[in-house]
Amino acid sequence: MGFSERDARRRRFCLAVAFVFIALAPAGPLAAASLTVWDTATPLPAAPDLGSRSQWKAVPTDLMTLESDPPKASSDPGYYGREYEFSADTVVTNDHFDAVLGPKGQAIAIYTGSTRRAAIRPRGQDAPIHRVRLIRNSPDAVVVEVVFAPDDPAVSMLLHFDNTPIITLKPGPKMASLDIETDVAYAVAPDFIADDLILSPSGHNSEKPMTVPAKNVLVGLLHGRDAMLVLTWPAAQQQAALRVGTAAPDAAFDRIYFDHNGKSLSLAILEAPGIWHQEIFGPGHLEKPVRSDWRRPFGAKWITQLDEAGVQTRYTFRASGGTVWRGAFGSYTYPVWFDGDTAVYHMTKKIPPKGKSIVYFLEGAAQPSIMNPADVIQCTLGRELADTILDPAGRMLRTHHRRGAAGVRRACTCGGTEAIEAVFKAGQEAEHADDVQGIVDDMAFFVTCHIGRIEQYMQMVRDTIAYLDRCGADKAFVNELKTILAQIPREQEQRKELVKSLDYMADLVRRTKALTLKKDANNLQSCLQLGEQWRSMGGAQDDLLAQCHRLTRLAFQQAGRSCATRPEFLPIAREIRARCRECLRNPDGYEIWADY
Repeated sequence: MGFSERDARRRRFCLAVAFVFIALAPAGPLAAASLTVWDTATPLPAAPDLGSRSQWKAVPTDLMTLESDPPKASSDPGYYGREYEFSADTVVTNDHFDAVLGPKGQAIAIYTGSTRRAAIRPRGQDAPIHRVRLIRNSPDAVVVEVVFAPDDPAVSMLLHFDNTPIITLKPGPKMASLDIETDVAYAVAPDFIADDLILSPSGHNSEKPMTVPAKNVLVGLLHGRDAMLVLTWPAAQQQAALRVGTAAPDAAFDRIYFDHNGKSLSLAILEAPGIWHQEIFGPGHLEKPVRSDWRRPFGAKWITQLDEAGVQTRYTFRASGGTVWRGAFGSYTYPVWFDGDTAVYHMTKKIPPKGKSIVYFLEGAAQPSIMNPADVIQCTLGRELADTILDPAGRMLRTHHRRGAAGVRRACTCGGTEAIEAVFKAGQEAEHADDVQGIVDDMAFFVTCHIGRIEQYMQMVRDTIAYLDRCGADKAFVNELKTILAQIPREQEQRKELVKSLDYMADLVRRTKALTLKKDANNLQSCLQLGEQWRSMGGAQDDLLAQCHRLTRLAFQQAGRSCATRPEFLPIAREIRARCRECLRNPDGYEIWADY
C-alpha cells in the first residue's frame, strides 16, 4: 500500500501552486511552511495545548542522527532500515494545521490553532489507535501509517502530508468506511456548469444521514465562518453522506460518512476570518442598495445563490453596481457587488430578498492570497479529472456571431434591425445594399443558432423523460422530475406563434434584402414593419432560451435535493443531473452570462 508516481506528480504540482501563493503573499496565510513530525514524549490530554511544545521532540528527517556515532551509522548497512518508535503521541505540523495521531486517541484529529476542525476514524471504531508508523519524513513530504486493529495491520490507512493545507488518506485493504467528525453549517456540492447544491442541516431528521450527489468534491462551510473543509476523491464508486448533529447549539452536520471503495480521499482546511458569510434578508433589502456588515477578507471569485422565479441562481459579486439584461427577465439592477471590500446587495421584485444569502468562494482571483477549492481539486485529482469537474471548455459561451472575428458584434435581431433602420432613415439603402445584406445574413445566422439551441433542449427533454419512463423508479420521484422537464416544451408551445421557424426567417431575409434593390418611397415603412417582425421573433427566442436554461437548472437542482433523503434514488438522480449538465454546457449569452 503506497503512493504512485502519479500521486507524486500531483504533490509536486500542489507544492508549485503553494510556492506561487507564497511569492504573491509573503505575509499571508500561505507563508513559508515548516513540515515537522513531533513525538510528544508524554500522552496529550483530550484538549491539548498544541502551542506548548517545549517538551516535545522533533523527529529528525535522518534517523541516523539519533545514533551515538551518526557518521559511522550512516556508512554501516547494519544500521539501515531503522524505524522510529514513538514514545507517546504523534503530531504532524505545518503552517496550516496540526494533525494529532494516537496511539491513545480514537481518531486522527486535525487542528488549526486551538480549534479541532476534523476527527477521522473508521466508521463504528471505538477502540484507540493501535500503532503509528513513520514511513517517510522529509522536509517536503511526510507519510504516516496508522493501524487501528491490534490483530490486523490491514485495518489501517496511510496519511500523506506536505507543506500545503492538504492531507491525503489512503485506506488499507480492510479499512471500513470513514467517519469524519466536524462542524459543518452548510455543505456545498459544487458544479461549475449548472448550480452548486447547498445543503442545510435545518429541518432534517438527525437519525437519517443525508445523501450527497457530489461529483468528486464536497465543501463544508464550518461554523464560526472562519474555515472551509474541502474533500476530494478520484472517480470511482465513493459516496458521502451527512449526519445532522443534536448536541450543538446551532444546527450542524457533525459527521461526514464516506464510503471510500478502497480509493484515496484528500482533505484540506482553508482558514481565514470571514472566509464565508451568511446574509439574512429582510424587508429593508428591497429596491435599494444595502451595505452588508461583511467585508471580503481577500480577493477571490465570491459567489452566492439568489432566488429567480423559484430557481436558485448563482451570482458572482461584481466590482461595481450596474444593470444587466437577460432573456425572460429583461433589464434589472445586478443584485450583488463590492464597494471597496464591503458587500452590497440591491434586491428587486425580479430578484427578491428571500431567506438568506450564503457567500463563499470556489475559485481565486488573478493574484490569489489563499489556496481555493479549485486549487485543491487540481492538486489532488490531477489535470485530466479536474478538467472534467472545472470544465473550462464547457463554461465558454457558444457564439451567435457570424462575423465575430471581423469585429462585427451585436448581430442579434434588435441590434441588426437598429443598424439597418439607420441606413433606411438616411435613404442610403441602395448605396449600402451590401452592408444591409451582410447584416441580414448576420441576423439569419443568429436566429439559426437560436433555433438549433432550442432543439438541443427539446431533444434532451425527450431523451430524459424516456429514460425516466424506463427506469421503473418510484412514481412520485419520477413525476416531480418529469413535471419540471415537461415545462420546457410547454414554454415552446406557448411561444410557437412568436418563435416562428426557419422558413419564416428565410422569408424575412428575402423581403428585407429586396428593399435594397431599388429606392422607393415606401421602403422605410416596409423596413420598419420588417424590423418589428425580426425583433418579435428574436425576442421570443431569447426568452424561450432563457426559460430552457432556467428549467434545466431547476431539474438539475431538484434531482440533487430529491435523493438527499432518499438514497435509493441516487443513481437515477446522478443520471438526470449528468444529462442536464451536458445540455447546459456552452450556453448562449441570451441564456445566461459568461462564465456562469
